[in-house]
Amino acid sequence: MLDLSTHKAPFDIALPYGLSVTVQPLTTAGMAAAQAAARRAIERQAPERTEAGLALDGLPAVSAVMGVAMLSC
Repeated sequence: MLDLSTHKAPFDIALPYGLSVTVQPLTTAGMAAAQAAARRAIERQAPERTEAGLALDGLPAVSAVMGVAMLSC
């Protein structure tokens, strides 16, 4: 079952096949860093894909990524 409660201390997540992992709660700073890294990766991939002759339709629009980031704050 999906647990939507917030955790302040490390907690275990049960995985299939009897595995479990202990994770720490995500902080606001951690989320902001992850979003910034995703934005940089998208911005970096666009010119590389264009140089390689690949379509850009597989990359999300950076403005769409930032819209999701604003919604999650």
